[in-house]
Amino acid sequence: MLLRRREEPIFDQTRAWIESRRAPHLQLIVDELHLYRGTQGSEVAYLLADLLERLGLHQRPRQVRFIAASASLEGERDRAFLEGFFAAPAETFEIIRGELADVQEAPASRRLAVEDFRALSGSLDDRGLDQRSAVEFCSALKQAQP
Repeated sequence: MLLRRREEPIFDQTRAWIESRRAPHLQLIVDELHLYRGTQGSEVAYLLADLLERLGLHQRPRQVRFIAASASLEGERDRAFLEGFFAAPAETFEIIRGELADVQEAPASRRLAVEDFRALSGSLDDRGLDQRSAVEFCSALKQAQP
């Protein structure tokens, strides 16, 4: 999209929308951030930098919020990686460490949901579930949430 002329109106309209706002409105979410290392990571980082420039966010970094999840980033040690990957100053990142939860200490209804979810891991075909069964399961799982 960044290279095709026919996509220019999308970027122009998005940039105008962002410029008309004061609060951060663009959120970029990256899951499993630790997988974006090496060549693949460099390519994605360059695409993100191009996107931020195209939308004028490199001049207004406070109008973009980056949300990234990773089980293996080590907080302060990886601040330079975050800065390079997202092309944003390291001091703008808030690193929130998660905690491991003991499933056995969870209420019984949550324990059942977690165990059922684990049983569903893998593809639907591997588990013998059709699309409808998976949707019903996910709906039941959502209702079981406290």
